[in-house]
Amino acid sequence: MQAQLKQAKEFDANEKIVITNGYIAPFMDLMNQLQSLTTGNTKLVSSQAQSPWYKMIAKYFMHGDKLIAKDTAKRYFPADKNEKSSGYTFITEESKLFKIIPNSKK
Repeated sequence: MQAQLKQAKEFDANEKIVITNGYIAPFMDLMNQLQSLTTGNTKLVSSQAQSPWYKMIAKYFMHGDKLIAKDTAKRYFPADKNEKSSGYTFITEESKLFKIIPNSKK
């Protein structure tokens, strides 16, 4: 148990990554884009559920000078991407400031 606790503390960050105030939606859009990237027939990153994504964001990121509540982050990651519930935060086209484009050379 002590070894596990020591290892957990070793990888725990002392500070959070700050998302510029007012740009949480573009950041969340990038996180959603990452989930769609493929390398051939395989997804670049994957998880069985959306919880690792919103928990990672709540734990390691801030929006300006404010913490990001787990429930706030969760609203950007619906369990079913095709059936977005009423609690889902829709990212408008004008908030989609970036597009991840695979390098065609590979």
